[in-house]
Amino acid sequence: MSRDTVIENLAAAFDDGGFLADLARRVAIPTESQVPASHAHLRSYLADEIGPALSAMDYAVEIFDNPEPGGGPFLIGRSNRSAIRDARIRSAIRGMRRYPTSLSAKNALPEWPVAH
Repeated sequence: MSRDTVIENLAAAFDDGGFLADLARRVAIPTESQVPASHAHLRSYLADEIGPALSAMDYAVEIFDNPEPGGGPFLIGRSNRSAIRDARIRSAIRGMRRYPTSLSAKNALPEWPVAH
């Protein structure tokens, strides 16, 4: 999707009231993570609101139980484009020389003095 299309879609959502409807619906969900009684609401908020919104933007999402006792669940989202970027980085690294060409025996860092 082009940048212009994204901007047009955002403007339309704001103009037609969709943005405010989404915001009002999400703000109405009691998602206080420090309050154990609202953890079920928080999980629903992550699974039914935030997860699908991120997925629609090409993110992979996963919800985790908090390992901290009494802590609420949390969501981790990762852009699927990150996987492409990571593959490019790995490919570039494999193509690099083991050492930069500027390091040679002549201009290598001097050895640290050793106490005898």
